[in-house]
Amino acid sequence: LKRDTTKMASMYAGTLVGKFSFTNKFALYSRGETFSDPNDILTGKLDIGDYINGITAGTEYKPYKNMALSAEWRILQSDKKIFYHTGNFHNQRNEVILCLDLWF
Repeated sequence: LKRDTTKMASMYAGTLVGKFSFTNKFALYSRGETFSDPNDILTGKLDIGDYINGITAGTEYKPYKNMALSAEWRILQSDKKIFYHTGNFHNQRNEVILCLDLWF
């Protein structure tokens, strides 16, 4: 944690998203993301390691113009064991996410 506010600190994050629509109602998408906060600008005393990277793959179905159903699989990976699952810490996390979006 940098305490000297006269010195420079850095962090970076990025996301790249791609989507392919087969029709007006059906699409596939993918997302890549990265995060690193070596100087603890956002994470403070939380030790997350040097980086966290993630990849997401999903599908989207829009049965109506104000409704979308989506399902995605996401994998996150860190250089440090920060993800807690089944009584142990791991450096990788898998997620399955189901969403229903409505807008008015």
